[in-house]
Amino acid sequence: MTEISSQSIHFNLLDEPWVPVLLLDGTTDEVSLRDLFVRAHQIRSVSGDIALERIAILRLALAVFYCVYWQAGDSELATEGSLTDLWNQLFSCGRFEMGDIDPYLSDVHDRFDLFGPEPFYQVADLAYAAKDPDPISELIIDMPKPDKFLFSMRSNHGPVGLTCDEAARCLLLAQAYDPAGIKSPVVGYRDVKGGKAYPPKGMLGTGWCGSIGGLYIEGENLFETIMRNWVLFLNGKKLLGIDGDLPPWERPAPNAEMVVREPVGPIDLLTWQSRRIRLVPDEKTLTVRGVVICYGDATRAADKYDSELMTSWRESKEQQKKLQTAHVPLMPIAPDSSKALWRGLSSLLGVSRDGVTSGGDLRSGVVRWADHLERISADDTVRHRPVRVRAQGVVYGTQSSVIIDMVDDYIDLDATLFHRDAEGVSAAIEMVAQAEDSVRALVRFVQNVQTANGADQPVADEGVRECAYDELDGIFRRRLAHCAPENELDEFCNAWRDEIRVALDRIAVSYLASSGFSAFRESERMTSGRAIAMFRASLAKYLAHTGGADGAASVTDEQVEEVG
Repeated sequence: MTEISSQSIHFNLLDEPWVPVLLLDGTTDEVSLRDLFVRAHQIRSVSGDIALERIAILRLALAVFYCVYWQAGDSELATEGSLTDLWNQLFSCGRFEMGDIDPYLSDVHDRFDLFGPEPFYQVADLAYAAKDPDPISELIIDMPKPDKFLFSMRSNHGPVGLTCDEAARCLLLAQAYDPAGIKSPVVGYRDVKGGKAYPPKGMLGTGWCGSIGGLYIEGENLFETIMRNWVLFLNGKKLLGIDGDLPPWERPAPNAEMVVREPVGPIDLLTWQSRRIRLVPDEKTLTVRGVVICYGDATRAADKYDSELMTSWRESKEQQKKLQTAHVPLMPIAPDSSKALWRGLSSLLGVSRDGVTSGGDLRSGVVRWADHLERISADDTVRHRPVRVRAQGVVYGTQSSVIIDMVDDYIDLDATLFHRDAEGVSAAIEMVAQAEDSVRALVRFVQNVQTANGADQPVADEGVRECAYDELDGIFRRRLAHCAPENELDEFCNAWRDEIRVALDRIAVSYLASSGFSAFRESERMTSGRAIAMFRASLAKYLAHTGGADGAASVTDEQVEEVG
């Protein structure tokens, strides 16, 4: 590989097109970071080969926007009222005011060059202590190792080089989601053991976003998306103009050394430099063919509730023992690739099935901000309109050293569900719980049918479970997007229960018809007839109508057993 000096090639993210976007008219384009703001009201969303590019680029754009208006929060006169007025004033324009943004971008212009003296998101002259730069494939988060290509969607020939725009996107993703594991030490890196670099004990080994996944609100266009995730205060605390809350392009250029530190505020975490990286371009092809990558800023995932706004939180007694803290730490809740987003509605909305909200308001900052915006809205037409929440992230395996799955899901929620005290919230969470109970009853039914037909060890049929959740998925997405007013909630939920009951009963009948099992064979006092009778009694119990409406009567556990 022929290396060239950082001064002989330039690719500035503010000037060059590198962000793939989907426009409102359905066409696609590629824009610079500056043009992303200029045309945000015309852009539907960021697109790209990897879905995670959406959240990585959104976080960068948000950091820039925080910086543009940083001074507005750096004042004793900045109150919740004045910051709300600022937000409303900017949002009412329907597009970004470049008269505010351009002066800031001009001031920091040189720090956005991928190959400048202080390269963007990198360390100049970073070099391995004992080897040449890695091939560029090491920077691509969904590129398996050479011996792991059997089930990969990528070609095992691998890229010999990335164009500068591709390298820029991979750079953002690596800082956000790079797996943990052994790294090659770089010159100037002191924490080396046996010629290998490890993350500090007890610190996060993956990129910062790898621990949180990421939740954000999606608007009708990119302007709305950025604005609705631009959280200015929470719980009486300003999030704009925090002293020392700076992005890397406003800090002194880093060296090769890993640094253990706490983040200062939202800008710091939106641009967290979890890795020390240098892109190695090729002189002849003007592509990026190599990379040097090692550990960078390190921190724990715990207790970043006040600064990280794109994740829900949970109390962790396990981490309290591990970290030996006097308080119960709050840990981020990353998306679960095995479940649709609506199945995690309790953590998303911050209310458990029994209505308990221990630990305070543990919803993500962007959801709490959406709650605030809906409450202060003077426009009654926003009531009961759907608001989209998107979840993205990765699932790691083998001590977080490899990425085994990616998460990209969204759910449209009725705007009233952002209010934790609304009756619709507890009703929706109860509906999710009842659906989970009902699916478990369906799985027990399948096992009972297997028992009736002589199976020594009946097993849960995962195909039936998946089929059940596939059927329920459309029901829940439709219902959650348009919730009923409180005076119609009982009738709304009873109709919802009926949809669940019909869908699951249809699956049970289909299973019996296609299983080939005898309807009359009996084993261990179980027949297929008894199995489906018990199943329907369980559904009557779990999906009993409420509010005095006509319909299924309440069924007790004892009555379910009597059916059997």
